Amino acid sequence: MGTTPTTKEPGAVVPASIAALAELLAATLRNVGIYPADHPRVVVPATELLARLHQKAEGLTTMVYSAGEQIVFDRVPIPTSDSRAAWLLQRFREAAMRGVEFAHDCTAEDVIGFAQALHTTQSRRGTPLAMLWPRDHARLRAFDLVYAGFHGEREFDTTLDSSATDTEQSAIRAANPHETVTAQKQARVLARLSTDDGLREQLATIQSACADAGDEPQRRVDLLTAITDLMPVDLTADPERAAVVAQEVLKRIEQEMERTKGARASVPGAEVLRRALAIARKYFVAEAPRKSLVMNLPTGRPEDERITADPQALLAELAALPDTGNYRLPPVSEFSPKAPAMARQLLGIYLHLFTRTERAHVIAALKPILTQHLTVIDDNLIDVLDDYLRPRHDEHAIAELGRRRLLHFLGDIGKLPFLRDRAYIDAEFVMRGFPESLPLAARALGSDPAGLKVFQDGLRALAPVLAIGGVRAATVAGVLNDEPTIAALTAIGGEQVLPLLVQAAASSTAPIRVHLLAYARTRELAAPEKALLADPAVAPMLTSDYVRELYDAIARRRVQPTLRTMTARLLGQIVERGLESMPIEALCQAIDNLRHVPTPGIAKQLAELANQGRFTNFSARSRATRRAAKAALDTMPQGDSL
Repeated sequence: MGTTPTTKEPGAVVPASIAALAELLAATLRNVGIYPADHPRVVVPATELLARLHQKAEGLTTMVYSAGEQIVFDRVPIPTSDSRAAWLLQRFREAAMRGVEFAHDCTAEDVIGFAQALHTTQSRRGTPLAMLWPRDHARLRAFDLVYAGFHGEREFDTTLDSSATDTEQSAIRAANPHETVTAQKQARVLARLSTDDGLREQLATIQSACADAGDEPQRRVDLLTAITDLMPVDLTADPERAAVVAQEVLKRIEQEMERTKGARASVPGAEVLRRALAIARKYFVAEAPRKSLVMNLPTGRPEDERITADPQALLAELAALPDTGNYRLPPVSEFSPKAPAMARQLLGIYLHLFTRTERAHVIAALKPILTQHLTVIDDNLIDVLDDYLRPRHDEHAIAELGRRRLLHFLGDIGKLPFLRDRAYIDAEFVMRGFPESLPLAARALGSDPAGLKVFQDGLRALAPVLAIGGVRAATVAGVLNDEPTIAALTAIGGEQVLPLLVQAAASSTAPIRVHLLAYARTRELAAPEKALLADPAVAPMLTSDYVRELYDAIARRRVQPTLRTMTARLLGQIVERGLESMPIEALCQAIDNLRHVPTPGIAKQLAELANQGRFTNFSARSRATRRAAKAALDTMPQGDSL
């Protein structure tokens, strides 16, 4: 079912259509680890991916697989200098997977299910993909990586002359000279490892325990090359040290294989490779990270950019300090949030940590500190907050999750007017953060027509999302159980919010039902339901079941028998409960409402009221009740009609 990738000229540009497909695949695989499977940010890219594949493949299958340091997508190689290809290559290797094949009848549900299996494999670091996704799936098939055994099938140039004129290398060097240097170092390390007798013996031992080493050459992976690819930069700079470390990694792999084999004579090659790469990855992370952790520096501390992790330089600076006792630490008062000299820098540090940590206890500890710092937000602090709350699209941008956390925190400490005045919460915020953005947007924008207009603009942009699963996503997120959100949605009204209100009515609480019923009264209703809702005393009698059926009728523009039966019962109960206590005008109106539901039960109730006390009770209340009941009977349509 596979095909051979076409050759491309060095430096050729990846077609935009292929780049878009890679982006959609990466987005689906990445987002399924963040959002529920039915969230629009998962469903939309998966659906678009399949639509484009079906259009492009015209009934044929499409393969995506790794080939060396490239991802081949529909026979077009994408080098790992492309961030999407690099991410896909890493995700495939983490799951010990060579690639995936989409059949012409593959569905979005297939893609999402596979993405969930792949995420579980990657996140747990111990469950083979084959246990989570069937090997013989009819529409989406994953290919295992296969261990190739000995290294040495290709030769390496140990000199790697930097003045070489190779067109492709020159292009790469011009685009990213640091990547070229790293690739050269890795090639030297690989050349050194491939000639090491000790390593070759270890590889032979591993190969002898592998059940299918060397099978399926079109999908095989060289273990030594894969380990070298995982090495951190400091190791690739020293081939001799790299050889020692590689021996230690292979030793651990041998020990792990002995435990894995158990009673079996051999271990499947894909299992060998998966475990080997997991061990190498953990070992190298523990020894020295491949790349230093890059994080945005706290706002207001540009001096941190000059800090270097150089112990010798630090000792030299300490030795150069004058020998005098005229130095002092700043007093505690200078660290107060009200001290102008420190407020900006301290706030930057706290915000930096607050927007990046995932530890609940750290977030909880920072909240009272930030509350104290942000009691009064002056111009000096606004500049700092702008860097964290204004959406940015560069390498220093705050992650959306951290930005949203900070916005919610500011809302919780009473800074909603500030957030609204500074336009931190706007239509784009509603759209970009849906559905979690709705409660905060409702609180900030739901108090006046101008704010509701901004909220409405954001919802209007979400119309396509609501149509393909956005309502379900809002339900799962729990935002439709939030009273201010429902109050804002009912204040906006219209067809665009109706799907959300219908879902909210399905399990509404008493406070939310107040808003839903108030909005329902503004809609065009049938006479029985309109008469029922017109009674202000009826609200406590209306359960969530009734409100659910009512909103279903509003959405369908058609009353179902279940709703009409409940309406008739409630109208009858209002009259029964009010016979003695209800004001006579209200009681007569309640009796008149019964004529809208001509059922045998209601007709019987009216007949009894028309004759009750006819010869024994001549009070004004009794006579008015009998007159109202007789008039309702006379105007009631004949027959049992719901």
